[in-house]
Amino acid sequence: MAFTVFPPTPFESTEEGQLAGNDVARQHQVVRGTLSVGRDALVVGPISSPNTTGTKVGVPAVADAAVAGSSFISSLTEEITINLAGTTSDSVGNMLPANALILGVAFLVTETINNRTAYSIGDATTAARFLATGSALTAGTNGVGLAHLSGAATTLAAGPSQPSGAKLRITTSGGTQNTTGKIRVTVFYIQAVAPTA
Repeated sequence: MAFTVFPPTPFESTEEGQLAGNDVARQHQVVRGTLSVGRDALVVGPISSPNTTGTKVGVPAVADAAVAGSSFISSLTEEITINLAGTTSDSVGNMLPANALILGVAFLVTETINNRTAYSIGDATTAARFLATGSALTAGTNGVGLAHLSGAATTLAAGPSQPSGAKLRITTSGGTQNTTGKIRVTVFYIQAVAPTA
């Protein structure tokens, strides 16, 4: 569904409810729904009627979220130490959250990966899901992995949808076993939350 966004205006108390403490939030009216921009998340609220707001700004009201569900944009960041005794290095936490669309994976080499010639960024199923080949291994190298959004993603597992939580994986290749290496990664995603009532 396409949303038409009008210029932002500061939130004021309306019959839909109060700001609920988020003093930097702004409300954007959209056709057939509400697009709410808060300090930490953007929330698309449930539809009420054309050209009117349907939820409170920042986060959906509890009753609204229970009935209609909710969605938000967020990110997760972790510095991954490259395995010194193998070729795969997994994040500690599930950086690919369940019920999400992965928008992109930003990365920065924070410690040079020595001895190897390349690395890829993906998960346990598809090693190069987000970045097929990173050949610059020196500290300070950065970029954004978007391979999962390209026409090269021919399977569901290689695409942007993430039905269940999973760890991010960095796979090194070429050369000999590295003895140094760290990469800080940030996963940007949209997550949907199912209704509960």
